Amino acid sequence: MAIRSSSLANFVVQIHPEKGFSLETPIREGWFLTEDLGEVIGDNVVIHGRLHERVKILGELVSLVRVEDELKTFLTNKFCVLSIPDERKGQALIAVIKGPTSYASLKKNIEAYQKQALALTRLDHWYVVDDLPLSALGKVKKAQLLSYLGF
Repeated sequence: MAIRSSSLANFVVQIHPEKGFSLETPIREGWFLTEDLGEVIGDNVVIHGRLHERVKILGELVSLVRVEDELKTFLTNKFCVLSIPDERKGQALIAVIKGPTSYASLKKNIEAYQKQALALTRLDHWYVVDDLPLSALGKVKKAQLLSYLGF
């Protein structure tokens, strides 16, 4: 999504863990480029999520945020849903769940989710880890987590 307005930010601070920070301009030819997906409906902009939070599975776009929202009704542990390359489907969905927890209870809850989920949003695998790596803002460091799992 690209936004144009006279009240947009002039700079974005990029924090580099070992080098400090830098100021970067987010404006390109008068437009602020975002990674958001959205649409204009009447006088409103409706945001549907981030570009990198959608993956293509068997030719269909699947929202990782939507899968997480649906899975939240079945899990009490902290978790995240990630995608990994899959030769047949394009991408496969995995859940990474913070433990410790009862394996039997967790398996039962995952199976309940799988039964009600659409075929494209079913998990291909799930993993339990001691802790989820978090950024300073409390967001899961997904690349680090994928690397830890060997993907």
